Amino acid sequence: MRIQARARGVILMAVSNKFGLMVVTTGNKSEMSCGYATLYGDMNGGFNPIKDIYKTEVFRLSRLRNIWKPDGALGPLGEVIPVNIITRPPTAELREDQTDQDSLTPYAVLDGILALAQAAIGLDTGTIKSSTSVIILYGDACKDSDSVEQEHTSRSTSR
Repeated sequence: MRIQARARGVILMAVSNKFGLMVVTTGNKSEMSCGYATLYGDMNGGFNPIKDIYKTEVFRLSRLRNIWKPDGALGPLGEVIPVNIITRPPTAELREDQTDQDSLTPYAVLDGILALAQAAIGLDTGTIKSSTSVIILYGDACKDSDSVEQEHTSRSTSR
């Protein structure tokens, strides 16, 4: 199921090696928090500029860039990200007609859960105990994703 993502990763790394360029990965905070990524596929690369940005924020920033170019920024004015890329249902293209929401809670909900879980880190024990439902929701929101950890664990235990 992950062959297409891994084939893209191999091609990108081959181009990188040939021309001395660095591959930039595309995983956002929502996907990375749930392990929704493919090892040797979309995780290939030397830098991830959006690793700390939730998926809903990636969409917002994409729409913003299409209408505004910051002073000193490279690239053309106007639309640089096709609108259909922003508006279509997100997909890892793991199989025909697959969408991220087949495995994950919708990003508008998931990102809120992840933000609450992140806010709970570092709080006193009483606050964390009262936030147990948030952590349980977080686990439920991510439980069906095809995570790298699950993939790694199943390979390790089958040896």
